Amino acid sequence: MRDLDARGAALEEWGARLAEAEERMSRLDAMLIDLQSTFDNVLSQREFLERVVETAGNLSMQTMHAESLIKTLREAGEDPKGRRPRPSTAG
Repeated sequence: MRDLDARGAALEEWGARLAEAEERMSRLDAMLIDLQSTFDNVLSQREFLERVVETAGNLSMQTMHAESLIKTLREAGEDPKGRRPRPSTAG
């Protein structure tokens, strides 16, 4: 009889351990889902930042090109003595 009681107690202990392990697995599963969501969010932000950096680079190049064109136009609009050319009066 004692042997059966000992085995019954051992089974109850194993059952409690199993229930605890299942609870831990459930919490771990929830944590993994949260981690996956966070990871997906970080990847999305990374892609956005890459587009921002690319756009900033493009804008920088366009700004330099525009400044160069403005300088060229200013230089073309001045005569050698630093005066603006008179408008032509062809007529």
